[in-house]
Formats: sequence, structure tokens, C-alpha cells
Amino acid sequence: MQEEKKIRVIIEKYELKIKNIEDKYNIIIESKDKQIEDYKDQIKFLREVITKNADKPIKIINLGSGNYNEDTKGDYIQGNKSD
Repeated sequence: MQEEKKIRVIIEKYELKIKNIEDKYNIIIESKDKQIEDYKDQIKFLREVITKNADKPIKIINLGSGNYNEDTKGDYIQGNKSD
């Protein structure tokens, strides 16, 4: 009888420790899930900004002096100053 009681106490302590560990890691997982949702929101926002700005024309302003030759090819604009 005494032996069964000791075993029961050991099992209860073990189960309590397991529950505490599970609770600790569930809190960590919830925190990570929140971080993931925040990152997804940021990505969505940045995609919207990129989409809105993708169709806008590019303005090139030459603030330097001398001649400036620009060449537009494909997706980029190359310019070099020539004196």
C-alpha cells in the first residue's frame, strides 16, 4: 500500500513537470506564430507598395554639370557623365 502511494506521487510529479514543459513551449510557439503573422503582414504591405510603384514612370534628374548621356535598355537605365 505504501509502495503504491509512492508510485502515485512520483507519477503525479512527473505529469505536472510534463504539463509545465508543454505550457512553456506552447507559449514559445504562440509567440513564434505571432511573429510569422507579423512578417506575412509586412510582406503583403511591401508587395502592395511595389505593385503600386511598378507602373510609375522613372524620372532621372541630372544635378551634375557637363554632359550626361543616358541609355535605356530593358529594365535599367545606364548613364555616364562625359565632359
